[in-house]
Amino acid sequence: MHLTFAGAGAAFTVGTDNYHSNMVLTVTSPSDAAPAGSRAGQRRMLIDCGSDARYSLPRIGIAGPADLDAVYISHLHADHVGGLEWLGLISRYGVPPARLTLFCSEKIMPILWHGSLIGGMGITEEGRASLSSYFEVSPISDNRFSWSGIDFTLIPVSHVGHGEVLMQSFGLLFTLCGVRVYLTTDAKFDGDLLNKPYAQQADVIFHDCETGPPSGVHSHYSDLCTLPAELRRKIWLYHYQPGPLPDARGQGFRGMVVRGQCFDFTRPETLLGG
Repeated sequence: MHLTFAGAGAAFTVGTDNYHSNMVLTVTSPSDAAPAGSRAGQRRMLIDCGSDARYSLPRIGIAGPADLDAVYISHLHADHVGGLEWLGLISRYGVPPARLTLFCSEKIMPILWHGSLIGGMGITEEGRASLSSYFEVSPISDNRFSWSGIDFTLIPVSHVGHGEVLMQSFGLLFTLCGVRVYLTTDAKFDGDLLNKPYAQQADVIFHDCETGPPSGVHSHYSDLCTLPAELRRKIWLYHYQPGPLPDARGQGFRGMVVRGQCFDFTRPETLLGG
């Protein structure tokens, strides 16, 4: 059971030293004996697919959709969804073709196609296409879904706007090898996070962290430093801007995630910094 960060950067990250904050969850069944290099018994889900995914994924050993089984989309910003056109087209027309399951909240699934993808994917040589022409579409209702024996709970968080004009991002709460994980995706700062059940339940939290000028649509490092120490001890920070990184461990966090970092849930000590 591994969670590998293809990148740990924010939306405007450029260059090859970091990429968008997309990650790959790898699940291996120990009961399935497989020869070296084989994918038998191993399944992978891509969590978000930003516009630089075709560059970032090969750097963590994912050549393309044939190396994946599913993709989860948290919200519709390009650093989380901009690579889906590439992924869908190469899934259908690449060699070998591969059909991935696409998980996404039913609240945003229609917008994903009609607002983000239809322009480049709606017409094919065979005629008109839909999202299901490229993926095994699995809209998530009731904020819950299961994949490869793992139960996921979607955690809707505020990202951009407020009131009736609000873009939410859907974080994930799940358990791997007995370790309860909360992945925020993109979230405004929540000063009351300690009192939220999903934060209380989590053993480790991967929290987005803005390090540049405050935008108001992400949790800024300076605000995160005001969280209670008992909560900071659970938190790894990611989704930051280019430039020098703050001394997160010095402020009581577990650390700053870096591009390519792999968290092995069969060895919980890898989650703790050290």
